[in-house]
Amino acid sequence: MKSIDKFSKYSQAYNNVIMPNIPIIIHAEISNFNKLTRKLKPQPFCQELYDILSKTLFSCSMLLEGAIFSFHTFDEFTFILNGSSNAYNNNIQELISVTSSYLSTWFIKNYFVLAETMPEFIGDAIFSTNAFAVPNYREVINYLIWRQHIGNKNDKRFGSAAYKVPKLVNELIKKKWYLNNEIPLFKENKELIYNILKSGCDIYRPERDL
Repeated sequence: MKSIDKFSKYSQAYNNVIMPNIPIIIHAEISNFNKLTRKLKPQPFCQELYDILSKTLFSCSMLLEGAIFSFHTFDEFTFILNGSSNAYNNNIQELISVTSSYLSTWFIKNYFVLAETMPEFIGDAIFSTNAFAVPNYREVINYLIWRQHIGNKNDKRFGSAAYKVPKLVNELIKKKWYLNNEIPLFKENKELIYNILKSGCDIYRPERDL
């Protein structure tokens, strides 16, 4: 057996994929967050860091194949991928590596672009990422409610959400990514979130054309 064939089989044996046509959830967090932000003032959160995290969420959401909804609280990011998109061939390792790469790249870019007064970080942000699937969008909502509850329980109340909204572009209505810095309470907005997940965007609101 040729070496290329032998080692390809070794690699492919651990190349797991998610079954097609069901929603995919990608959850990532900054594993060294406490150390990274130890020198930041005011504690436990400063506006400059919040802006960096929000813009990182927004940038990654636009680039991540199949993404339809995302939110972050403090150091944790959650992305929901449309089940029918079968993004990155539903390959778990690729989903994880692509998401981690986007997060790392845009965290650094937004750090230099957005921070007027540079936050004093200790080292670089290290993202730990996981990807998995759930049976349907109702279960996605249950996950979002649970994840938000855990965040509030741990005093992670600051955050933002990103999703598409209809906007008027050259007299045509098109879907554009929107960053909502007033993150909705998922438990009280189940139908709103469900409609976003099913349709791929929020309802039309004229004020967003401005």
